Amino acid sequence: MRWQPLRTPHLPLESQKLSAHLAEIVGKNARGPSKRLLSPLPLHELFAQAAAG
Repeated sequence: MRWQPLRTPHLPLESQKLSAHLAEIVGKNARGPSKRLLSPLPLHELFAQAAAG
């Protein structure tokens, strides 16, 4: 498991979770559809996807 160190206010993020958050890393910044790294899906759907594959 590889962690991506990010600038404040973001906590480090597992590399595998970038696609689930529709985000990419540019330098030490995370870029995604919103200002904060928020899941685009409800948590129960994320857990179901993780369990399936």
